[in-house]
Amino acid sequence: MTAIPSPPPPPPPTRIYGLLAEFDAPERLLAAADAARREGYRRTDAYTPFPVHGLSAALGARDTRLGWIVLAGALLGCVGGFFLQWYSSVIHYPVNVGGRPFNSWPAFMIITFELTILLGVLSAVVGMLALNGLPRYHHPLFNVPEFELASRTHFFLCIEARDPLFDLDRTTAFLRDAGASRVVAVPYESLVPPASPATPPPPEQIRHGHGPDAPHPAPGHTPLLLALCCLLLVACDNVNRGMDNEARLEPYEPSPFFPNLQSARPLVEGAVPRGHTRADEHLNAGTVNGAPAETFPFPITREVLLRGRERYNIFCAVCHNETGDGQGMIVLRGFVPPPSFHIDRLRQAPVGHFFQVITSGWGAMYSYSDRIGVEDRWAIVAYIRALQLSQGADPADLPEHDRRLAEEAAP
Repeated sequence: MTAIPSPPPPPPPTRIYGLLAEFDAPERLLAAADAARREGYRRTDAYTPFPVHGLSAALGARDTRLGWIVLAGALLGCVGGFFLQWYSSVIHYPVNVGGRPFNSWPAFMIITFELTILLGVLSAVVGMLALNGLPRYHHPLFNVPEFELASRTHFFLCIEARDPLFDLDRTTAFLRDAGASRVVAVPYESLVPPASPATPPPPEQIRHGHGPDAPHPAPGHTPLLLALCCLLLVACDNVNRGMDNEARLEPYEPSPFFPNLQSARPLVEGAVPRGHTRADEHLNAGTVNGAPAETFPFPITREVLLRGRERYNIFCAVCHNETGDGQGMIVLRGFVPPPSFHIDRLRQAPVGHFFQVITSGWGAMYSYSDRIGVEDRWAIVAYIRALQLSQGADPADLPEHDRRLAEEAAP
Protein backbone atom coordinates (compact mmCIF):
# COMPACT_ATOMS: atom_id res chain seq x y z
CA MET A 1 0.00 0.00 0.00
CA THR A 2 1.36 3.35 -0.99
CA ALA A 3 1.28 5.93 1.76
CA ILE A 4 -0.16 9.31 0.91
CA PRO A 5 2.50 11.88 1.58
CA SER A 6 1.50 14.49 4.15
CA PRO A 7 1.32 18.06 2.90
CA PRO A 8 4.38 20.15 3.61
CA PRO A 9 4.19 22.75 6.38
CA PRO A 10 3.16 26.24 5.40
CA PRO A 11 6.00 28.45 4.26
CA PRO A 12 7.12 31.25 6.51
CA PRO A 13 5.45 34.55 5.83
CA THR A 14 7.24 36.70 3.32
CA ARG A 15 5.60 39.98 4.35
CA ILE A 16 5.31 40.72 8.05
CA TYR A 17 2.76 43.21 9.36
CA GLY A 18 4.24 42.99 12.83
CA LEU A 19 4.51 40.90 15.99
CA LEU A 20 1.47 40.11 18.12
CA ALA A 21 2.13 39.36 21.77
CA GLU A 22 -0.52 37.63 23.88
CA PHE A 23 -1.00 38.37 27.59
CA ASP A 24 -3.34 36.70 30.05
CA ALA A 25 -3.82 39.68 32.41
CA PRO A 26 -4.38 43.42 31.87
CA GLU A 27 -1.61 44.33 34.33
CA ARG A 28 0.99 42.49 32.25
CA LEU A 29 -0.27 44.14 29.07
CA LEU A 30 -0.09 47.56 30.73
CA ALA A 31 3.48 46.93 31.91
CA ALA A 32 4.54 45.63 28.49
CA ALA A 33 3.03 48.65 26.70
CA ASP A 34 4.86 51.01 29.06
CA ALA A 35 8.11 49.10 28.57
CA ALA A 36 7.71 49.24 24.76
CA ARG A 37 7.23 53.00 24.88
CA ARG A 38 10.29 53.49 27.09
CA GLU A 39 12.26 51.20 24.78
CA GLY A 40 11.49 53.55 21.89
CA TYR A 41 8.77 51.70 19.98
CA ARG A 42 6.17 54.06 18.55
CA ARG A 43 4.16 51.95 16.09
CA THR A 44 2.29 49.99 18.74
CA ASP A 45 -1.31 49.20 19.53
CA ALA A 46 -3.19 47.17 22.13
CA TYR A 47 -6.41 45.14 21.94
CA THR A 48 -8.45 44.23 25.01
CA PRO A 49 -11.94 42.82 25.70
CA PHE A 50 -12.71 45.78 27.98
CA PRO A 51 -11.21 49.23 28.61
CA VAL A 52 -7.97 49.19 30.60
CA HIS A 53 -7.31 52.36 32.57
CA GLY A 54 -3.97 53.97 31.72
CA LEU A 55 -3.38 51.94 28.56
CA SER A 56 -3.58 54.95 26.23
CA ALA A 57 -0.96 56.80 28.27
CA ALA A 58 1.25 53.71 28.38
CA LEU A 59 1.11 53.46 24.58
CA GLY A 60 1.99 57.16 24.27
CA ALA A 61 -1.22 58.00 22.42
CA ARG A 62 -1.29 61.60 21.28
CA ASP A 63 -4.25 63.94 21.35
CA THR A 64 -6.52 63.36 18.39
CA ARG A 65 -6.93 65.94 15.65
CA LEU A 66 -10.65 65.24 15.49
CA GLY A 67 -11.49 68.28 17.60
CA TRP A 68 -9.84 70.62 15.11
CA ILE A 69 -11.68 68.93 12.25
CA VAL A 70 -15.01 69.39 14.04
CA LEU A 71 -14.16 73.04 14.78
CA ALA A 72 -13.33 73.68 11.12
CA GLY A 73 -16.59 72.08 9.98
CA ALA A 74 -18.64 74.02 12.54
CA LEU A 75 -17.03 77.34 11.53
CA LEU A 76 -17.67 76.54 7.87
CA GLY A 77 -21.33 75.83 8.61
CA CYS A 78 -21.65 79.00 10.72
CA VAL A 79 -20.08 81.33 8.16
CA GLY A 80 -21.69 79.60 5.19
CA GLY A 81 -25.18 79.60 6.73
CA PHE A 82 -25.01 83.27 7.66
CA PHE A 83 -23.52 84.26 4.28
CA LEU A 84 -26.22 82.33 2.39
CA GLN A 85 -29.01 84.21 4.16
CA TRP A 86 -27.22 87.56 4.04
CA TYR A 87 -26.51 87.29 0.31
CA SER A 88 -30.05 86.24 -0.57
CA SER A 89 -31.68 88.94 1.61
CA VAL A 90 -29.30 91.85 1.01
CA ILE A 91 -27.74 91.31 -2.43
CA HIS A 92 -29.67 88.83 -4.54
CA TYR A 93 -33.33 89.41 -3.58
CA PRO A 94 -33.80 92.29 -1.09
CA VAL A 95 -37.41 92.56 0.14
CA ASN A 96 -38.76 95.17 2.55
CA VAL A 97 -40.62 93.21 5.21
CA GLY A 98 -42.41 95.42 7.73
CA GLY A 99 -39.79 98.15 7.47
CA ARG A 100 -37.04 95.94 8.88
CA PRO A 101 -33.48 96.28 7.52
CA PHE A 102 -32.36 93.84 4.86
CA ASN A 103 -29.58 92.50 7.09
CA SER A 104 -31.90 91.34 9.89
CA TRP A 105 -29.21 89.22 11.50
CA PRO A 106 -31.29 88.08 14.53
CA ALA A 107 -33.60 86.25 12.12
CA PHE A 108 -30.56 84.54 10.55
CA MET A 109 -29.38 82.96 13.80
CA ILE A 110 -31.65 79.88 13.67
CA ILE A 111 -30.40 78.65 10.29
CA THR A 112 -26.85 79.67 11.18
CA PHE A 113 -27.00 77.61 14.39
CA GLU A 114 -28.51 74.60 12.61
CA LEU A 115 -25.87 74.58 9.87
CA THR A 116 -23.14 74.98 12.48
CA ILE A 117 -24.33 71.87 14.31
CA LEU A 118 -24.98 69.94 11.08
CA LEU A 119 -21.54 70.50 9.53
CA GLY A 120 -19.86 69.97 12.90
CA VAL A 121 -21.52 66.56 13.29
CA LEU A 122 -20.78 65.56 9.69
CA SER A 123 -17.15 66.63 10.13
CA ALA A 124 -16.93 64.50 13.27
CA VAL A 125 -18.23 61.42 11.45
CA VAL A 126 -16.11 61.88 8.31
CA GLY A 127 -13.03 62.82 10.34
CA MET A 128 -13.41 59.80 12.61
CA LEU A 129 -13.64 57.47 9.61
CA ALA A 130 -10.66 59.09 7.89
CA LEU A 131 -8.40 59.13 10.96
CA ASN A 132 -9.19 55.47 11.67
CA GLY A 133 -8.61 54.43 8.05
CA LEU A 134 -12.19 53.25 7.64
CA PRO A 135 -13.90 51.64 5.92
CA ARG A 136 -11.46 48.73 5.95
CA TYR A 137 -12.81 45.33 5.04
CA HIS A 138 -9.85 43.30 6.28
CA HIS A 139 -6.97 43.73 8.71
CA PRO A 140 -3.80 41.62 8.82
CA LEU A 141 -4.44 40.81 12.50
CA PHE A 142 -7.47 38.79 11.42
CA ASN A 143 -5.04 36.31 9.84
CA VAL A 144 -4.05 35.17 13.34
CA PRO A 145 -6.71 32.73 14.61
CA GLU A 146 -5.94 33.46 18.27
CA PHE A 147 -6.75 37.15 17.77
CA GLU A 148 -10.48 36.46 18.10
CA LEU A 149 -9.87 36.04 21.85
CA ALA A 150 -9.23 39.81 22.04
CA SER A 151 -12.98 40.35 22.26
CA ARG A 152 -13.45 37.76 25.02
CA THR A 153 -10.64 36.84 27.40
CA HIS A 154 -7.12 37.70 26.23
CA PHE A 155 -5.04 40.84 25.86
CA PHE A 156 -2.75 41.59 22.91
CA LEU A 157 0.04 44.02 22.12
CA CYS A 158 1.13 44.53 18.52
CA ILE A 159 4.38 46.14 17.37
CA GLU A 160 4.23 46.93 13.67
CA ALA A 161 7.06 46.10 11.29
CA ARG A 162 7.21 49.69 10.02
CA ASP A 163 8.50 50.83 13.41
CA PRO A 164 12.11 52.09 12.99
CA LEU A 165 13.30 49.89 15.89
CA PHE A 166 11.56 46.76 14.65
CA ASP A 167 13.74 43.69 14.30
CA LEU A 168 12.11 40.29 14.09
CA ASP A 169 14.45 38.47 16.49
CA ARG A 170 15.21 41.32 18.85
CA THR A 171 11.58 42.49 19.10
CA THR A 172 10.42 38.91 19.68
CA ALA A 173 12.88 38.54 22.53
CA PHE A 174 11.79 41.87 23.98
CA LEU A 175 8.12 40.85 24.01
CA ARG A 176 8.90 37.53 25.63
CA ASP A 177 10.94 39.28 28.30
CA ALA A 178 7.99 41.65 28.86
CA GLY A 179 5.83 38.71 29.98
CA ALA A 180 4.09 37.62 26.77
CA SER A 181 2.81 34.06 26.88
CA ARG A 182 3.02 33.82 23.11
CA VAL A 183 4.46 35.92 20.29
CA VAL A 184 3.14 35.43 16.74
CA ALA A 185 4.39 36.95 13.49
CA VAL A 186 1.42 38.54 11.74
CA PRO A 187 1.47 38.00 7.95
CA TYR A 188 -0.26 40.26 5.49
CA GLU A 189 -1.91 37.24 3.84
CA SER A 190 -3.31 34.00 5.25
CA LEU A 191 -0.86 31.13 4.66
CA VAL A 192 -2.46 27.95 3.32
CA PRO A 193 -0.46 24.80 2.51
CA PRO A 194 0.14 24.58 -1.23
CA ALA A 195 -1.65 21.91 -3.20
CA SER A 196 0.27 18.77 -4.17
CA PRO A 197 -0.37 16.68 -7.30
CA ALA A 198 -1.56 13.77 -5.14
CA THR A 199 -4.01 15.69 -2.98
CA PRO A 200 -6.67 18.21 -3.95
CA PRO A 201 -6.41 21.69 -2.49
CA PRO A 202 -7.95 22.03 0.95
CA PRO A 203 -11.39 23.62 1.17
CA GLU A 204 -9.97 26.62 2.97
CA GLN A 205 -7.71 27.39 0.03
CA ILE A 206 -10.62 27.27 -2.39
CA ARG A 207 -12.80 29.32 -0.10
CA HIS A 208 -10.26 32.03 0.68
CA GLY A 209 -8.29 31.90 -2.55
CA HIS A 210 -4.84 32.04 -0.91
CA GLY A 211 -1.63 30.30 -1.70
CA PRO A 212 0.08 29.62 -5.03
CA ASP A 213 -2.02 28.46 -7.96
CA ALA A 214 -5.20 28.91 -5.94
CA PRO A 215 -8.29 29.46 -8.04
CA HIS A 216 -10.00 32.80 -7.86
CA PRO A 217 -12.91 32.78 -5.45
CA ALA A 218 -16.33 32.42 -6.94
CA PRO A 219 -18.48 35.51 -6.76
CA GLY A 220 -21.02 33.68 -4.62
CA HIS A 221 -24.39 35.20 -3.85
CA THR A 222 -23.21 38.63 -2.75
CA PRO A 223 -23.69 40.41 -6.13
CA LEU A 224 -27.10 38.79 -6.51
CA LEU A 225 -28.15 39.94 -3.05
CA LEU A 226 -26.93 43.47 -3.72
CA ALA A 227 -28.85 43.61 -6.98
CA LEU A 228 -31.96 42.31 -5.24
CA CYS A 229 -31.65 44.96 -2.53
CA CYS A 230 -31.34 47.68 -5.17
CA LEU A 231 -34.47 46.43 -6.90
CA LEU A 232 -36.36 46.40 -3.62
CA LEU A 233 -35.31 49.98 -2.89
CA VAL A 234 -36.45 51.10 -6.33
CA ALA A 235 -39.74 49.26 -5.88
CA CYS A 236 -40.33 50.80 -2.44
CA ASP A 237 -39.99 54.24 -3.95
CA ASN A 238 -42.99 53.55 -6.19
CA VAL A 239 -45.20 51.47 -3.90
CA ASN A 240 -46.63 54.25 -1.74
CA ARG A 241 -46.76 57.13 -4.17
CA GLY A 242 -48.35 60.13 -2.46
CA MET A 243 -49.31 63.62 -3.48
CA ASP A 244 -45.81 64.90 -2.72
CA ASN A 245 -44.28 63.16 -5.75
CA GLU A 246 -47.17 62.81 -8.18
CA ALA A 247 -47.20 64.55 -11.53
CA ARG A 248 -47.91 68.28 -11.27
CA LEU A 249 -47.37 71.51 -13.16
CA GLU A 250 -45.08 74.27 -11.98
CA PRO A 251 -46.35 77.88 -11.96
CA TYR A 252 -46.69 79.30 -15.49
CA GLU A 253 -45.77 75.93 -17.01
CA PRO A 254 -47.77 75.30 -20.21
CA SER A 255 -50.28 72.47 -20.26
CA PRO A 256 -51.21 70.76 -23.54
CA PHE A 257 -54.54 69.70 -22.00
CA PHE A 258 -56.11 73.14 -22.48
CA PRO A 259 -56.49 74.84 -25.87
CA ASN A 260 -54.71 78.04 -24.77
CA LEU A 261 -51.91 75.99 -23.09
CA GLN A 262 -52.42 77.83 -19.77
CA SER A 263 -52.08 75.54 -16.77
CA ALA A 264 -53.32 78.22 -14.34
CA ARG A 265 -57.07 78.36 -14.85
CA PRO A 266 -59.27 81.30 -13.84
CA LEU A 267 -61.96 80.71 -11.26
CA VAL A 268 -65.42 79.84 -12.47
CA GLU A 269 -67.52 82.97 -12.52
CA GLY A 270 -69.63 83.29 -9.41
CA ALA A 271 -67.87 80.48 -7.51
CA VAL A 272 -67.15 81.08 -3.81
CA PRO A 273 -65.47 78.85 -1.22
CA ARG A 274 -67.85 76.80 0.87
CA GLY A 275 -68.53 78.49 4.19
CA HIS A 276 -67.02 81.81 3.04
CA THR A 277 -69.85 83.40 1.10
CA ARG A 278 -69.59 87.16 0.70
CA ALA A 279 -73.04 87.91 -0.65
CA ASP A 280 -73.47 90.86 1.73
CA GLU A 281 -71.04 93.49 0.43
CA HIS A 282 -71.83 95.86 3.30
CA LEU A 283 -71.10 93.25 6.00
CA ASN A 284 -68.14 91.39 4.50
CA ALA A 285 -66.34 94.12 2.52
CA GLY A 286 -67.33 97.29 4.35
CA THR A 287 -68.43 98.91 1.11
CA VAL A 288 -71.70 100.03 -0.45
CA ASN A 289 -71.65 100.26 -4.24
CA GLY A 290 -67.86 100.07 -4.13
CA ALA A 291 -67.39 103.01 -1.75
CA PRO A 292 -66.57 102.75 1.98
CA ALA A 293 -69.75 102.30 3.97
CA GLU A 294 -71.05 105.24 6.00
CA THR A 295 -73.24 103.12 8.26
CA PHE A 296 -72.99 99.88 10.20
CA PRO A 297 -74.49 96.69 8.71
CA PHE A 298 -76.35 95.85 11.95
CA PRO A 299 -77.66 97.77 14.94
CA ILE A 300 -75.08 98.85 17.50
CA THR A 301 -76.15 97.90 21.02
CA ARG A 302 -74.46 98.02 24.41
CA GLU A 303 -73.47 94.37 24.03
CA VAL A 304 -71.80 95.14 20.69
CA LEU A 305 -69.83 98.02 22.24
CA LEU A 306 -68.71 95.84 25.17
CA ARG A 307 -67.59 93.16 22.73
CA GLY A 308 -65.76 95.76 20.66
CA ARG A 309 -63.98 97.15 23.73
CA GLU A 310 -62.82 93.63 24.67
CA ARG A 311 -61.50 92.89 21.16
CA TYR A 312 -59.95 96.35 20.88
CA ASN A 313 -58.03 95.98 24.16
CA ILE A 314 -56.72 92.57 22.98
CA PHE A 315 -55.69 93.35 19.41
CA CYS A 316 -55.47 97.14 19.02
CA ALA A 317 -54.52 98.79 22.31
CA VAL A 318 -50.87 97.62 22.13
CA CYS A 319 -50.33 100.08 19.27
CA HIS A 320 -53.23 102.56 19.35
CA ASN A 321 -53.40 102.82 23.18
CA GLU A 322 -56.58 102.43 25.19
CA THR A 323 -57.64 105.99 24.39
CA GLY A 324 -56.85 105.73 20.66
CA ASP A 325 -54.10 108.38 20.65
CA GLY A 326 -51.56 106.04 18.94
CA GLN A 327 -49.12 105.87 21.87
CA GLY A 328 -49.45 102.22 22.80
CA MET A 329 -46.93 100.10 24.66
CA ILE A 330 -44.91 98.88 21.66
CA VAL A 331 -44.90 102.37 20.13
CA LEU A 332 -43.20 103.66 23.28
CA ARG A 333 -40.58 100.94 22.70
CA GLY A 334 -39.71 102.01 19.17
CA PHE A 335 -42.43 100.71 16.83
CA VAL A 336 -43.82 102.92 14.07
CA PRO A 337 -46.55 105.11 15.71
CA PRO A 338 -50.00 104.91 14.09
CA PRO A 339 -52.08 108.08 13.63
CA SER A 340 -54.41 109.11 16.42
CA PHE A 341 -58.09 108.30 15.97
CA HIS A 342 -58.87 111.83 17.12
CA ILE A 343 -57.39 113.77 14.22
CA ASP A 344 -59.88 115.40 11.86
CA ARG A 345 -59.12 113.07 8.96
CA LEU A 346 -60.05 109.93 10.92
CA ARG A 347 -62.95 111.57 12.77
CA GLN A 348 -64.50 112.31 9.40
CA ALA A 349 -63.57 108.95 7.81
CA PRO A 350 -66.49 106.58 7.15
CA VAL A 351 -66.82 103.46 9.28
CA GLY A 352 -66.14 101.31 6.23
CA HIS A 353 -62.61 102.75 6.10
CA PHE A 354 -61.76 101.38 9.56
CA PHE A 355 -63.28 98.01 8.66
CA GLN A 356 -61.17 97.77 5.49
CA VAL A 357 -57.98 98.72 7.37
CA ILE A 358 -58.60 95.99 9.95
CA THR A 359 -59.35 93.51 7.15
CA SER A 360 -56.54 94.29 4.70
CA GLY A 361 -53.94 96.19 6.77
CA TRP A 362 -52.44 99.64 6.26
CA GLY A 363 -48.76 100.70 6.25
CA ALA A 364 -46.88 98.86 9.01
CA MET A 365 -50.13 97.29 10.24
CA TYR A 366 -50.79 93.83 8.81
CA SER A 367 -54.15 92.25 8.09
CA TYR A 368 -56.21 90.95 11.00
CA SER A 369 -58.79 89.15 8.85
CA ASP A 370 -57.45 85.75 9.94
CA ARG A 371 -57.54 86.72 13.63
CA ILE A 372 -60.73 88.71 14.03
CA GLY A 373 -64.13 87.65 12.68
CA VAL A 374 -66.34 89.92 10.56
CA GLU A 375 -68.81 90.80 13.33
CA ASP A 376 -65.96 91.47 15.79
CA ARG A 377 -64.33 93.82 13.29
CA TRP A 378 -67.51 95.87 13.11
CA ALA A 379 -67.73 95.80 16.90
CA ILE A 380 -64.18 97.24 17.10
CA VAL A 381 -65.13 99.96 14.60
CA ALA A 382 -68.14 100.84 16.74
CA TYR A 383 -65.91 101.10 19.82
CA ILE A 384 -63.47 103.34 17.89
CA ARG A 385 -66.40 105.64 17.15
CA ALA A 386 -67.20 105.64 20.88
CA LEU A 387 -63.58 106.60 21.66
CA GLN A 388 -63.74 109.44 19.15
CA LEU A 389 -66.98 110.63 20.68
CA SER A 390 -65.55 110.46 24.20
CA GLN A 391 -62.72 112.86 23.33
CA GLY A 392 -64.94 115.51 21.72
CA ALA A 393 -68.42 115.06 23.20
CA ASP A 394 -70.75 118.01 23.77
CA PRO A 395 -72.01 118.16 27.40
CA ALA A 396 -75.46 118.95 26.03
CA ASP A 397 -75.58 115.48 24.44
CA LEU A 398 -75.30 113.79 27.85
CA PRO A 399 -78.34 112.74 29.86
CA GLU A 400 -79.39 115.11 32.65
CA HIS A 401 -78.07 112.86 35.42
CA ASP A 402 -74.70 112.26 33.74
CA ARG A 403 -74.30 115.97 32.90
CA ARG A 404 -74.90 116.92 36.50
CA LEU A 405 -72.31 114.40 37.72
CA ALA A 406 -69.76 115.70 35.20
CA GLU A 407 -70.34 119.29 36.28
CA GLU A 408 -69.94 118.41 39.96
CA ALA A 409 -66.69 116.52 39.25
CA ALA A 410 -65.23 119.41 37.21
CA PRO A 411 -62.72 121.60 39.14
